[in-house]
Amino acid sequence: MTIHGQTLSLPIGSTVEDVLLKAQVKETCRHPVYEDNPFVGALVNHELHSCSRSLVADCTVEPVRLFGDMGKRIYRHSICYLLCAAVSMLYPARRLVIGHSLGDGYYFSFDDELTLSRNDI
Repeated sequence: MTIHGQTLSLPIGSTVEDVLLKAQVKETCRHPVYEDNPFVGALVNHELHSCSRSLVADCTVEPVRLFGDMGKRIYRHSICYLLCAAVSMLYPARRLVIGHSLGDGYYFSFDDELTLSRNDI
């Protein structure tokens, strides 16, 4: 595997995170600080993958940081998924609609006429 021009030897099935740690480009702290612009994924042979992705062949790995364009997209999609999962658990009969992105965010609404109270939020 190659990262930043450095060739690494890891066992088949190693994760993207394993590669980043071995190349010493990923923080060893399990909970990196937001301000440190942590890694949220990587380009593996020019395809976007999560840090938990297993690697089964020789590849080139390029880290993706949170504050970059791709990192922001990963973060937004992850938060949308988390919101949808929470809504599904709390309001199983309701359907959350994710509207068009508005600048750096999204517009969310329910597909029914019911409203949320302050206690719901």
